[in-house]
Amino acid sequence: MKSGYDQFFQKAKETAKKEAGPRAPNGKAQQPRRPSAPPTDAEIAIRQALGISQKQSQKRRRRPAKLSSILGMAGVTAGVAVMVWLAFEPWRLDDWFERIEVGFLGNVMASETGQKKPEKSADSKNQKQEKNASSEGREPSSINESVPQDLSYYAKLNDKRQELDLREKELNELEEELHKQKLEIEARIQHLEKLRDQIAGVLKDKVEVDQEKVMRLVEFYSNMKPQQAAKIIGTLNEDLAIEVLGKMKKKSAAEIMNLLEPNKAQVLSEKFAGYKRR
Repeated sequence: MKSGYDQFFQKAKETAKKEAGPRAPNGKAQQPRRPSAPPTDAEIAIRQALGISQKQSQKRRRRPAKLSSILGMAGVTAGVAVMVWLAFEPWRLDDWFERIEVGFLGNVMASETGQKKPEKSADSKNQKQEKNASSEGREPSSINESVPQDLSYYAKLNDKRQELDLREKELNELEEELHKQKLEIEARIQHLEKLRDQIAGVLKDKVEVDQEKVMRLVEFYSNMKPQQAAKIIGTLNEDLAIEVLGKMKKKSAAEIMNLLEPNKAQVLSEKFAGYKRR
């Protein structure tokens, strides 16, 4: 009996396996693929117009599965990399949490201030209206008070301007007077310079004439006898006597000095040498 039952169950399992189809690697039975329906004439025409073949369309259908598997692997690797990075630098996680908290608190504070702003704006509007009302009430009185002040201010400015104009006029007159005096002084200086040149010329001529006369006296006394020349030179002006003796020859001057009185010869010698008694 058991062998008959066993054979029956084995046949049932085989038929069930055939109906279920091949199993997947995880042990679950794979569902049989339904054969795809043949494309219609319209689909064929569209594919030909677009240049898409049936194989390309099948490849494109298979791409999403490949992309999903690639994206899954990329996500897993990124997660592993982040975990490794946080294992080496755990303080980064604290920074992120603090930023999240700060951002959340900032949003909350912004929302609260946004709610309070309308109240403040309403208060500021009321204050502005009160100020405008008070200013409107005070305008006539303030205008009446400011008019005399402005008039006195302008009067002071006018007086100051007149004072400055008068001072400027006085300065201009003083400048003109100084300019006239300057011209007069320059004219006097030129006149004095001319006089000085004239006097210098006259003195030069006189000196030249005197020198000629002195040279003549030197010739006269040189040709005279020493005794006679000594008598005359002893009575002459001391400066003239010194000048005559200084231009005479040494021998003639020595003979005349030898014949002069001792006191006279001493005085002439001292003056000739430029010596002055104290």
